Amino acid sequence: MLKRTQQAIAYFFSPGHNQDGPAKLFHYAILGLISICLFSRLFVYLSPKDLWLDEAALWATLKDLNFRTLLKGQLGTQAAPIMFVIINKIIIKYLGQSLLYLRFLPCLASVLSVFLMYKLCKKFSIYYAFFSLLILSLCITPIYYAGEFKQYPIEFFVNLIIVYVSLQNYKNITGDKCLIFSNKNLIIYIICGMMSTAGLLTIAGVLIAQFIYGIYIYIYRKNSLCKIHLCTVW
Repeated sequence: MLKRTQQAIAYFFSPGHNQDGPAKLFHYAILGLISICLFSRLFVYLSPKDLWLDEAALWATLKDLNFRTLLKGQLGTQAAPIMFVIINKIIIKYLGQSLLYLRFLPCLASVLSVFLMYKLCKKFSIYYAFFSLLILSLCITPIYYAGEFKQYPIEFFVNLIIVYVSLQNYKNITGDKCLIFSNKNLIIYIICGMMSTAGLLTIAGVLIAQFIYGIYIYIYRKNSLCKIHLCTVW
């Protein structure tokens, strides 16, 4: 198991065999940027600080209300995605009310966003991956919210997942068939929509773009067979 994990990590960060000297330098610079991103987020997460008023109000709501009430969306003056609410209710109930527990989910999402951004941009170019991680390492806002009890890092991570999954669809496009949607995508989009309110807008934009692209393929490739899922039309 440990050997497989090591092989997976080595493959994930592999610079590739066909890259020239400058590309390999960018690759090693990327490793440094990833280290900076992770260190800065963990430093903010572990730094002691108090809750803001809105964070304290949400914490009190999650602590006092039961699961049935939360599932009905009855959060009083607070508003948050349903999955964010349920997961944090489980954390508070079974792990405790430590601030590190409350901020664990946003910090985890912020850390995973670094790796997903790298993997997403590496699909296009190692240079895109470098500049995207450079922005993540210099931008203060994502680093700051990695240590807050807010859903913003989760919103960012979920939107990255939606874009990544959507780009995976284009691998299925060939000269004969155009598969622009699948039930697997539908499940992922539903989960993402429950985790992020902003993700719903991203999903809508992705579905509209895929639908328009499917029409384009159908019109300009007369011999192509476009399989457009009914949910895409909706």
